[in-house]
Amino acid sequence: MDMTGSEKEVLARVVAEIRRRSAENIALTPLEAFKEEPFYLEDDALANIVYELAQAEEYEDIQFLTFKPGAKMYLYSSLYISDSYARALLRKEQQDPCFLIAETVREESRVYPRPTCSDTLALPPYNLDLSELTRYLDELKSREEFGDIHWFKTSTDVIYLYSDKYMSKDYASYLAEWYEVGQYENQ
Repeated sequence: MDMTGSEKEVLARVVAEIRRRSAENIALTPLEAFKEEPFYLEDDALANIVYELAQAEEYEDIQFLTFKPGAKMYLYSSLYISDSYARALLRKEQQDPCFLIAETVREESRVYPRPTCSDTLALPPYNLDLSELTRYLDELKSREEFGDIHWFKTSTDVIYLYSDKYMSKDYASYLAEWYEVGQYENQ
């Protein structure tokens, strides 16, 4: 699809804004943001921009995220935000701490595989109040969709979480004890 000069200029401004938000705010940019000031783009124009971003090599750092087809779309620049950090930011957008915790734990259990230290959840991008952790854990236990999420305390009294879809309790416990105690004893 050939773009006019003014369309290319708008595309360049959109890309600059996505990169700026990624670099300065370490934030995802909702596609809908371009319907507002100063862009005021219509749905057709946004669809053309998404198409161009997906096709053009010079914009290969611009990534798209959504939970499911038809859901709100977010964009970010992989020059400034890693894919895993962007997924964490997307989970946080759901404004459900239990969902944020569960999906983070599942990803760490599946990808790395490792249990998730509860202290991690207080850090960016999660920024959860750990004084509320007990309440979140109780809620996780009560919601069927989070039945695979389990937790335990290490010998140092730190809570670790894991998904039994991806790792056993024994393996999670072993790794957590190594992180908390073993690695320091072997230095």
